[in-house]
Amino acid sequence: MEAIREVDPVGALVVVAEEPMPTYSRPMIGEYLNGEAPLQKIQYRSDQFWHENHVHAFTGRKALRIDFLEKYVELDEGERIAFERLLLATGSKPVYPSIEGVTTKGVFAFTTLADADAVKMRIGEVKAAVVIGGGLIGVCAAEALTKRGVEVTIVELQDQGGV
Repeated sequence: MEAIREVDPVGALVVVAEEPMPTYSRPMIGEYLNGEAPLQKIQYRSDQFWHENHVHAFTGRKALRIDFLEKYVELDEGERIAFERLLLATGSKPVYPSIEGVTTKGVFAFTTLADADAVKMRIGEVKAAVVIGGGLIGVCAAEALTKRGVEVTIVELQDQGGV
């Protein structure tokens, strides 16, 4: 936002975010889960920042369609946002391995606040957990679970090669 405001101090800025807050530190959701970091600490920008920079944030909303000819983005409730220039920052979605049981109750991704909240709801019901993936997110999840008293096993899937 700051970089955009440096070249355009007055233009309308709109952020559409499926989550309840427009930006936050995803690597810190482990600290959020284990209670070390409240929501305010993991936010990149305060509510005051958005107000001062005249950024309108549509949180908890989805962009469903982009019309490049008419230059608008259609949101999930039918609302249309016109644009002159459009920056897409789509993020990523977790990849679930094709193993038996991956879609059963108690299996979670760990990339969003909603994921962390879902894990929080179940934390008192479990003594042990398996974290699939030993990357940054997997290790953060394992550390958070361990700090909450859960015994954790990390499983790293090996690439079988191919194209």
